[in-house]
Amino acid sequence: MAKTETAIPKAIGRRYNEIPDNSRQVWANPTFSLLQFSQAEVARMWNDGRINDDYVLIIKFLRLAKFATADQISRALNKNVSDEYLSKMVKEMFLNSFILSEFGFEDDLKSPTVLHFYTLDFGGQYLNSIIGEDMTNWRYTDLMVGTSLIKKNLIQTELLISFNNSKTLALRDYKQFKELRIGNKVVKTDFQASFKNRKNTSTIIDFVGFVVNAGTEDVSFKESVEGLQTIFNATNAWKRYYPLGTKPHFLIVIEDSTQPAQIIRVAEILGQLSDFSTRDIFIVGANEITDKGLGDTGVYTYSVSEVDDERKVNVGKIKTELFK
Repeated sequence: MAKTETAIPKAIGRRYNEIPDNSRQVWANPTFSLLQFSQAEVARMWNDGRINDDYVLIIKFLRLAKFATADQISRALNKNVSDEYLSKMVKEMFLNSFILSEFGFEDDLKSPTVLHFYTLDFGGQYLNSIIGEDMTNWRYTDLMVGTSLIKKNLIQTELLISFNNSKTLALRDYKQFKELRIGNKVVKTDFQASFKNRKNTSTIIDFVGFVVNAGTEDVSFKESVEGLQTIFNATNAWKRYYPLGTKPHFLIVIEDSTQPAQIIRVAEILGQLSDFSTRDIFIVGANEITDKGLGDTGVYTYSVSEVDDERKVNVGKIKTELFK
């Protein structure tokens, strides 16, 4: 009897939140190319002109994105990049890839209907270093993670594509899962991004971002907001991270903007536990970002009023050209 395919299929498209959390990574190269490929060899290939421009664009994008599908890489480069092409880069050890499967059958790696996820291998790490990208903190072991983190990462990859395509903002710096600290308190952000305004390049606009999965609002997100209040409003600890003296905006990505309850709960936590200017808070839906990009996504924020000595939070949709 033929084995039933258990891996996540390509047909799932960009509906990343539908990937079951009990899926696990099945790697094309489980040990990566450690000790199989040297930086000196990559340098010779680079100096001899044996590495083409598309390889460079792909490995530079994956340095920031961490994980991406062929569809995401194609949209990031504005050209078709097939799984066949990326598989060639995997065989050459510039990239590694994995599928997500409930039972981890390696045979599923060969199926043309299964969705593959791409990341850097040592060849890509070496090439990034050679062309001047900072790879100090790259560890291949950091790529072996659970499905919930992968799904969150894929949403951040969608954001990165939108950031790169923005007509308003020019990306200066982008980091994932960066920590903010004050004393023993640690706030684990999902991403931090810094931009120049394309119309006024002397203007720097910074964002701290969180991807908030449904059901986690009152646990991890609430804890993060309490930490942000301490760092940015109760103390001057934020100036350690933003020495130019301007506080960042906050971009909150919820799972589904068609579900008002999640928008309201996220806004209530922010409004009741923090003193941020509501002009600095932007709430958007991952469902809209994956469907049409950040520039055309509905943006929400909130207002706070005092009623009988209690904070009342009102949520509303706003118009902004910031993400266009």
